[in-house]
Amino acid sequence: MASTLTQIVLHVVFHTKPKRTNIRDCDLTRLFEYIAGVVNGLGGATIQVGGMPDHVHILMLMTKNMSVADFVKEVKISSSKWLRTIDMHFYNAFNWQSGYGAFSVSPSLIETTRNYIANQAQHHRNRSSFEELRYILRGYGVKYDERYLFDE
Repeated sequence: MASTLTQIVLHVVFHTKPKRTNIRDCDLTRLFEYIAGVVNGLGGATIQVGGMPDHVHILMLMTKNMSVADFVKEVKISSSKWLRTIDMHFYNAFNWQSGYGAFSVSPSLIETTRNYIANQAQHHRNRSSFEELRYILRGYGVKYDERYLFDE
């Protein structure tokens, strides 16, 4: 093939560090919009960004020009810096956890995943963020060691 053609749909999830600053509710929508812009600026295509004060979900078409690890690293670095620009005092101690989850999404499940991300507040009435991560990992069939799910 003369061209490189891809369609890699990813569901990316990352959390704030426990015992550190979470994102204020009043900043969530702006953060999600900012992250969508970063995703698009890096060559991806945002489908949905959402989450809660302690975590973010991104549904996107992945760029063919970066590794997933480098892509997520850039999104996390950029969004951390941006949060500090809106309130340096409040977000001074803010950090994302070092790890993340990135899961391939079948084209037939894009809309279901988009709706899941858009309705995070509803899901979290009955399930903590940690319970949700375990639920997602089981759903994608990912094996994990409980001891290493979250940074301290």
